[in-house]
Amino acid sequence: MSHTPPVPDANQAPYPRQAPPPPSPAIAETAARAAARRAQDDADRERTRSVTLATLAGVGLGALAIGAVLLLSRDSEAPKAKAKAKRKKTTKKA
Repeated sequence: MSHTPPVPDANQAPYPRQAPPPPSPAIAETAARAAARRAQDDADRERTRSVTLATLAGVGLGALAIGAVLLLSRDSEAPKAKAKAKRKKTTKKA
């Protein structure tokens, strides 16, 4: 009598009983090239994103600087407030 219970044929193990055979060299080489290409694409995408963000930040700072210069130049060209002229007191003649 065996110590293991009987298992139905349709029941599959949750993990493989044997290690899968190693991939053929051509498939492994193709997979390595595809992984390298994906890594290069990711690096290019990240570099493009960084350049785009830096450009947008530069344009935003430039617009802020131009706005500040225009605002400050407008205030310096504003006419100075004149001192109020004092009225002479006059008496009413009736």
